[in-house]
Amino acid sequence: TMEPSWVNSLEDTWISGRNKKTEPLVKLLHAYFDKASNCFECALMLMHSARDFHRNRPNSLGFTVMKEFQDWVSHHPDLYTLLEKEMKHRALVIVVKQTNISLIDVVCQVYKLEDNPYDYIDVIDDLLVKNYFNEASTVVAKLKLHGYYRLEEIAVPLYLLDKMKQLENYMEGAPQIQMDLLKFLDLLYMEPSRIEKLKNNMNMKLVSKEKLYEKTIAKAASKILKQYELSVELCPNIHYSRSKSALKYLIHKRYNEHDFSEASWREMICAAVSTFSKLQNDLLHNLMALNEYETALSFALKLGYPEEYWPRFLMDYKRQCGPQKVQELLMSWNFTDVPDYSGKYLQLRLKLRDVSMVNSPSGLKECIRVISHYDLLGIDAEWKPTIGLIPSRLALIQLAVWDCVFILDVPKLMVELEASDWDKLYSEVLSSPRVLKLGYGIAEDVRLLAEAVKRPNAKINRVVDLRSFTQKLRRDHPKVIKPVYPKRNCKGLAELSYFLLGLPLNKSEQCSDWEKRPLRPSQMVYAALDAYCLLQIYEELYKRGKEEHVDMQTLLTEAQESMDGNEPRRDRPQKYKPQVYRRYGRRPTPGKR
Repeated sequence: TMEPSWVNSLEDTWISGRNKKTEPLVKLLHAYFDKASNCFECALMLMHSARDFHRNRPNSLGFTVMKEFQDWVSHHPDLYTLLEKEMKHRALVIVVKQTNISLIDVVCQVYKLEDNPYDYIDVIDDLLVKNYFNEASTVVAKLKLHGYYRLEEIAVPLYLLDKMKQLENYMEGAPQIQMDLLKFLDLLYMEPSRIEKLKNNMNMKLVSKEKLYEKTIAKAASKILKQYELSVELCPNIHYSRSKSALKYLIHKRYNEHDFSEASWREMICAAVSTFSKLQNDLLHNLMALNEYETALSFALKLGYPEEYWPRFLMDYKRQCGPQKVQELLMSWNFTDVPDYSGKYLQLRLKLRDVSMVNSPSGLKECIRVISHYDLLGIDAEWKPTIGLIPSRLALIQLAVWDCVFILDVPKLMVELEASDWDKLYSEVLSSPRVLKLGYGIAEDVRLLAEAVKRPNAKINRVVDLRSFTQKLRRDHPKVIKPVYPKRNCKGLAELSYFLLGLPLNKSEQCSDWEKRPLRPSQMVYAALDAYCLLQIYEELYKRGKEEHVDMQTLLTEAQESMDGNEPRRDRPQKYKPQVYRRYGRRPTPGKR
């Protein structure tokens, strides 16, 4: 069905086109497909005969031939009568001889292998015997044969060999595999010895050691949980271990570094221990060891921890307190006051009544109407810190204008709003060329919002990231942002506020349970101020620019950019770590410092 000269002519045309798809190449391929008595046989042979067939290149000649044939045959559906069972089987046997996963995928589509998937079990089994897990997983996923193979035959080897992208492709659309792998990782986390048995059974030598570390296993489980929206109940061991670490961290931060407000600390402790009675018991013992009997009793009452399991000394302390004190401890959980930090931390210029919670379509409509009258908008976001294995998600978006602040209750709005409501928020506010948006490290906020509302390509226009803008301003115009003395122990936006506005932000509410409703008044003030202070910083920059004869308007215009949900994470540059000679292991290259 194919003349020998066709391969040589095709190679010459490919080389003359600098190894790229060109119009002469496409015309030549179409001519061959038209002339061949069986176009499927012709395409298969041309692909297999290409010199670069065995090279894993994304745009090889073999791949180009098959992609072009896929497009050509889609306009000639009547030719599928030429596709016989034997040829389909041979197509799979040939294509798995090379390692380009995309080419295997295309051949499975073009030759319609999914019509009779069980005809190719022998080919897949042969790949598994040879430990070609990438190729085998691609074929199984394409033919939807997940149920035919055990977890230990494909999914586990892919994990152990650190083929995470291939593993994701394999699990896509296979919920049972996703859940089974989570359960496996949970068992592996508790019993690492299972690995040696698996390695021996599968005759695998190139297992990535990193995949056996507890931290790596927990990280992989967390990613799978979030990606496929699965329940943490599938991996109780990892969840418990991480929750225990969170409890230890929270107690350290509270009693050693004093970083939390009382209310936010209590919220996060409850979130960490609420699922596990053993952790509740650990909490009580830890607090009593710190001589915090009153706090321990308060938590025992709030969590409803059964008295028969209380430490004996805590029972004695409760009897000493009496009923009235017990009632006072229960009432102490109602945090309604906003602490006054005047003179120590920056205060919100607005009244609390000017801060509105938006949790309905009508509320969002009013928010959009009000903001449309302003040309400057401060944007910030809050999310609950990760506790255990429960993945964090966007909880709030704060939108600040000069006279008010709107706090968008994202989880509630995700249920209440139609897709058109989110589109309106983007088109009339976030993407509006008339409104200048201010943020601090705003790329992450934009990404999280786009991820939450499932609009990865929705753009936010006219954005100025004050973090990168002020960093550049410090370099080019150091007189505008002079360091303030004495230095305060603050960083990020709090430090910028201190340098420009004279007072830092109080970050003691930062690690709060932002998904708990209703928000405490102090949380409302904190969330509003995080967005509103961006307007104050903008105002102060203009004032200082005028004093130092710096054209701030031009600088801000140059700093404006557009962002969407695909914006990459802008991590801070890593600090240089000097290389130190170790007693064992590799030594650094001579001459490097």
